[in-house]
Amino acid sequence: LEGGGQFIFPFPKFEILGSKPKLLITGCDGMIATHLKTSVEFNRDYNLYGIGHLPPLVLEKNITKFYFDLKDTNQLEFVVQLIKPDVIVHLASFSNSQFCLNIPIETLYTNGMVTANLCDIIHRNGLNTKLFNSSSSEMYKGHVDYEVKQDDHNMFHLHPYSIAKIMGHSMVDFYRTTYNLPFSNGVFFTIESPLKKQSFLLNKVSNHIQNWLGGDKTPLRVGNLDSYRNILQADEAVEYIHKIISKEEGGNYLICGKKSTRVFDLVVGLYSSAGISLSQNDNVLHNIETNESVVIIETNLGNEAIPTNIRGYPSNV
Repeated sequence: LEGGGQFIFPFPKFEILGSKPKLLITGCDGMIATHLKTSVEFNRDYNLYGIGHLPPLVLEKNITKFYFDLKDTNQLEFVVQLIKPDVIVHLASFSNSQFCLNIPIETLYTNGMVTANLCDIIHRNGLNTKLFNSSSSEMYKGHVDYEVKQDDHNMFHLHPYSIAKIMGHSMVDFYRTTYNLPFSNGVFFTIESPLKKQSFLLNKVSNHIQNWLGGDKTPLRVGNLDSYRNILQADEAVEYIHKIISKEEGGNYLICGKKSTRVFDLVVGLYSSAGISLSQNDNVLHNIETNESVVIIETNLGNEAIPTNIRGYPSNV
């Protein structure tokens, strides 16, 4: 047991016993979860379990996984009851805003109702389980220039992603305040990692730079670059989660970098670090040395083209 092993007793009732608390991660193969699974602190302090959607090709030795659709409430309750986790870190959700826009009802279930069901399962079964829910600063997208506070409920229901995240965030608040349960929302701003999906801007830019230097001179098309982001590295976000779930009581926390940075400056800086100096002419960024068009800023994206400065300061945990 002290070496990390666990005893499994099928009778008279199913029990899993170990020397460390049990922590269940939803979305166990996602970006933040992958950093969490390799964290020294989490592996030292917890026996790890995970719920994923599609089985990976690589077997991991430090975590026990279950694979099913989280919207299957009966299966979700069965697994939670089976493990009886001391902590649930709920990271599973759709993260691509355009994808969510195309499937709004599916988004409401996956990003909203699953969170509500987890709260309800813990409460109805009388489990002594802490819950950390990955909330999002996108709930405040609707403000143009706004600083988010720690318990800020001035949200905007303007997009299926934000509507679903507001639902989950609000249900965590409801169960915490109504039943005094140790449930927390971690409001993530922009989290970056080499593991982030290729559809996100900075990874697109990184790939474009490699292609450009390799001889492919096709310009990169992007949306508005005048927005600001509070960027935090994924390893730092995992440290925040560890501190939050170590607390006895739940709460709402802002998880973000301390400085708000203009996206335009990040993009230009990435190209500059690769030896490609850019200058702007209207909606085109040109290579200063060759006058080639490197980046084209799309101007016909509707609300997505409106620059925003949704910022915050990380909570002291």
